[in-house]
Amino acid sequence: MHEAPLECSHGICNCSVTGPVDGAEVFCSDYCRNADESALESETCACGHPECDTP
Repeated sequence: MHEAPLECSHGICNCSVTGPVDGAEVFCSDYCRNADESALESETCACGHPECDTP
């Protein structure tokens, strides 16, 4: 299986993760995997990565 650096599939998150190139969603953390983007009112992501905590 080939892997490539991909952006976290959680739209608010700016992190990159390594994941399969088959188009599957990838997330940097359980926070992002479980977050419902429609329910979020913040411009920042609480995944814990500093680059995602800035607007």
